[in-house]
Amino acid sequence: MTQNLKPAELTLYVTKVPAALVARQRLLKRPEPGHTVPVDFRRRFWDFSNEPAPDTAIATVPPLLIYADLLAAAEARCQEIADPIYRDRVTESFD
Repeated sequence: MTQNLKPAELTLYVTKVPAALVARQRLLKRPEPGHTVPVDFRRRFWDFSNEPAPDTAIATVPPLLIYADLLAAAEARCQEIADPIYRDRVTESFD
């Protein structure tokens, strides 16, 4: 969303785990020693089917969820990135 942070973990919110992606990338249920790019699949829990298409080429999760995930990381760099997301994207939904 900001292009200022390279995630250490990829979190994908999905309705169903994409089997083709798992096979193609050889993703494992339990990480082996030395794996450096964990992928976390989480169940998508929102439905914005009535919302207009996102203004970016890649659809992302709601900004509030990005903000919450960054805060949950409890790292200073994540907090630094979370602040402008909150200011520029989260508060606009409350106006």
